[in-house]
Amino acid sequence: MNDTVKYNIGGTHYEVSRSLLETHSDTMLARSASDLWHEDSDSEIFIDRDGNRFRYVLDYMRDGRVDLPVTESKEALIVDLRYYNVQFVECMISNTAALTKLKKGQDRSAMNNADDVVEKVTNSIIGLLPRLIVNTSNHRDRDKMITTFKFREE
Repeated sequence: MNDTVKYNIGGTHYEVSRSLLETHSDTMLARSASDLWHEDSDSEIFIDRDGNRFRYVLDYMRDGRVDLPVTESKEALIVDLRYYNVQFVECMISNTAALTKLKKGQDRSAMNNADDVVEKVTNSIIGLLPRLIVNTSNHRDRDKMITTFKFREE
């Protein structure tokens, strides 16, 4: 038996370690690679799903979290995780990496979606500003400033 399983997800080819599948034995992926369903370990297993998004399914399986680019929908990934029967915690799926890339100018193709995300984050922060207390003071060696932030209790 091979150490890897070959998948063809919507035309995109992947090799996944059996050890990863074994750590997620209840998933459809692990079951499809089992001897019961996959007799020829050298052949690919074809699954008619989005091949590009599958990489984020694997990232989540490996790391227990995933940062999606702005061009990927969190909701679509959740649909795929459910399809593959991968247990997940929704708050461990985020688009924060995409915001960092946009700030550095590396991914301009999704500016409209990014603008929506930035607007939501900005509005959330603005809502917190009336409660923000900022305290700036000199550090004991005088050449450093210390700024502390805390929120006033409501």
